[in-house]
Amino acid sequence: MIKTYALIITMAIFIRFVLYLVSTYLNIINIKNADFSKIRQNYTFTEFTRSSLYTMARSRFEIVGMFLVVITLMLFWMLYGFTGMEMLVSLFSDNVVIKGILYWFVLLALLMFVRNVGDAFLTFVIEQKFGFNSMTWRTWFHDKIIEAGLVYAVTMPIIFLLLVIFYVFSVSGWWIAWIVFGAILFFVEMIYPKVYLRLFFKFTPIENTNLREKIMIFCKKIDLPVSAIYVVNGSKRTRRVNASFIGLGKSRTIILYDNILENFTDDEIICIIGHEAGHFKHNHLLIDTLLKIVAMGVGLYWYGYFSTNIELFQSFFVYSTSFYSGLAFCILLCAIPDLLISPLYNTFMRRLQLNADMFSVHATHDKANTISALKKLSVKNMNNPLPHRFYVALYYTQYSIEQRIKAVSDEKLD
Repeated sequence: MIKTYALIITMAIFIRFVLYLVSTYLNIINIKNADFSKIRQNYTFTEFTRSSLYTMARSRFEIVGMFLVVITLMLFWMLYGFTGMEMLVSLFSDNVVIKGILYWFVLLALLMFVRNVGDAFLTFVIEQKFGFNSMTWRTWFHDKIIEAGLVYAVTMPIIFLLLVIFYVFSVSGWWIAWIVFGAILFFVEMIYPKVYLRLFFKFTPIENTNLREKIMIFCKKIDLPVSAIYVVNGSKRTRRVNASFIGLGKSRTIILYDNILENFTDDEIICIIGHEAGHFKHNHLLIDTLLKIVAMGVGLYWYGYFSTNIELFQSFFVYSTSFYSGLAFCILLCAIPDLLISPLYNTFMRRLQLNADMFSVHATHDKANTISALKKLSVKNMNNPLPHRFYVALYYTQYSIEQRIKAVSDEKLD
């Protein structure tokens, strides 16, 4: 059974990599064999070429990155890295909770280091080459320090609570943890975006009074209370464009990146806001949060079941069970059901995104500017102009730009 666990986890990791490799290869073939005449209504030839080159460059980076992560994980595993982690934390304390905090402090540091190496290359090589990056190294390091602080500030208390609950109630504590962390997740989903954004961006009340008036009239028309409209200095870090709603209760705050104001007309911005408003009017955030809470319950039950399974631990060359290392092993074990769950979740999210598009079209009664906004968003963010349907099915939480434009064009207005 020990070998079975090791084999199953290894196969799941390998299958995930092969699926990504195959789907990305199909993506690239799709682009290379593209008939530009069929999509010239959405892109100029220059825009199509730049988006295609960016997609291929990023795809190569992600394939190499994923390969290196898999190799690093397997080496860490096969060279008794998890055993070494157990020995390391045991040097500092015999207390299970303290050992667990130390274990995850070190593990998170290793994960963040690997992630940041990749992010630095992506930002200052690939994104720089294609004109996305507007960050200096100083800003990048500043952001990474804040991100690390946030990771520890959020993760450490959660791990502490988890270990205490399972230490006191043993494996039957999964449902208590579910109630506690479900409430925490619900609260965090509501306030985290606002807190997070303010740590990285400067908020300035919108100065364009004409646009502000148009937005307020539109929000009143669709019965969506808005307390404020802010412009954030997104161009300090990226040339990508974005807009979002944040806030609690019935009053929302609209956030517009400064570069969206520079590249979109007022009517196009209203259509983009209409899409974001659609998520709130259809309670998509609530639905997504409830799905995550359900998944959390299943995951905690899974964790409770396997966290004392000595054969699972032995497959990682650890010969005594503990809730803190069991959490790491159960996360790796989750690679198995995730092969099925992630595509299903992404399929559902694509439907919600399409619903938001349809809400915007009906709320604005403006197909032309909705389509124009979708085209510009795709071009400015250099989205893959022709993603393969297999890749879309596995990884996209939105339909391709071509599918979204067709859906908007075909929608019948009252």
